Amino acid sequence: MQDTQPSVLPTRLAVCVSAKKAEKMNLPAFIDYANKSGRNVKAYMIDPAKSVEEQIKEHGGADIVLHKLTDEMAAEHNEDKAAMVANLDEYLQSHPEISDVEPIRFQRSVLSRSITSRILDEVESSMDSKYKIRMPKHVSIESEKDFERAKDLRFPLVCKTTAACGSAESHQMGIVFDTSALMAFPMPMIAQEFYNHDATVFKIFVIGEHVFIQKRKSLPNLPKNHKETIHFDSQQPFGPQLQKYFPHDEKTADEFLKNSVEPSLETVRALNHAITNHLHLSLYGFDMITEVETGNHAVVDINYFPTYKDVPDLYHNLLSHVLSRSRSTS
Repeated sequence: MQDTQPSVLPTRLAVCVSAKKAEKMNLPAFIDYANKSGRNVKAYMIDPAKSVEEQIKEHGGADIVLHKLTDEMAAEHNEDKAAMVANLDEYLQSHPEISDVEPIRFQRSVLSRSITSRILDEVESSMDSKYKIRMPKHVSIESEKDFERAKDLRFPLVCKTTAACGSAESHQMGIVFDTSALMAFPMPMIAQEFYNHDATVFKIFVIGEHVFIQKRKSLPNLPKNHKETIHFDSQQPFGPQLQKYFPHDEKTADEFLKNSVEPSLETVRALNHAITNHLHLSLYGFDMITEVETGNHAVVDINYFPTYKDVPDLYHNLLSHVLSRSRSTS
């Protein structure tokens, strides 16, 4: 009689995101990849608008939950959005045996640009000076009374809403050249020193210990004689929006992008480790620029669980990282 080996139960992975996020990342394809990966995974989607507990029961339980509800958290003044967040959070709090890849309490830190900016100041202070990390100086502006504080900064300033996500307004930004122009932007907001960076931003995508660097077009260098307030949408291509301000650029954004030099991988990894240690997150992206005049590097934005557009082997790397966070596989 042959000995039979006991079957190993699959690792059950529940993915909880909004329908919009699922579509942008094509997460149904990730679910299909995970189930066919040969890694003994049972993956499935759950709808945050429905009972998390009931859905997980219907699928036979969960060992890991991967989720993103940052837009819903940012809109918790809306009862339906708040209920969605509470639905997931209360379930995970009552089931500590389930591995929560990125707990909600850590995701909250990236909802506010004011909090993120303070964290990035701490990141800068923690890093070796050889990496030349210099975050832009900034102030939080709650009302007109705070305009005086902006005078301590070096103009021009980038103006952004304090809320980093959750509405179209959070992507409406601008550049001002004196304190009176701050009136043109909704408060509360962050006013942050602008660095000329040769119209190039380095998009850094983080999946655990893996970092991926991509170059994208950004805001142009600002002529010293330019004083007109600039308005733009950070989610739209910059070229068409800025043409009316800079119709005769001597050097195109395409040329800058082609000739730009990426920060060293050592610098990016050191920055990644420092941000991870301060945010306690492992799935995020950050925007990095290099100041033309000094060669200093700065982080000007952080997003939790981005779309990872054009990241190679995305599903493989994402699944490997998520499985590494499971208590049942550790």
